[in-house]
Amino acid sequence: MTTKDYKALSRLIMYDKIKRFYEEDHQSIRWIARELKLNFRIVKKYLEMDRREFERFSDTVINRGHILDPYRDFIVGRLSRYQVPRY
Repeated sequence: MTTKDYKALSRLIMYDKIKRFYEEDHQSIRWIARELKLNFRIVKKYLEMDRREFERFSDTVINRGHILDPYRDFIVGRLSRYQVPRY
C-alpha cells in the first residue's frame, strides 16, 4: 500500500466516523470535532458532502501538486550544501 493509498483510506475512515457520529449517534458538530481532534469547519464540510462528492474531493486532494514542487531541486541542493553541523 502506497502512502497516497494509506492517506486516502484514512480520510475515508474519518469521513465514515463523522457521518456515523452525526447521523446514528446524534452527536453535535463541535463534539465530533473535539472527539476526532479536527477543526469544526472540516467536520461541517464533510457532513455537507455525500459519499460520491467526498470521493471526488479525496481524489483531487491526492492528485494536487505542491506549490514548491518546481523549486524542489534548488531547495534540496541548497539545504544539502549548507547543512548545520550536529553536536
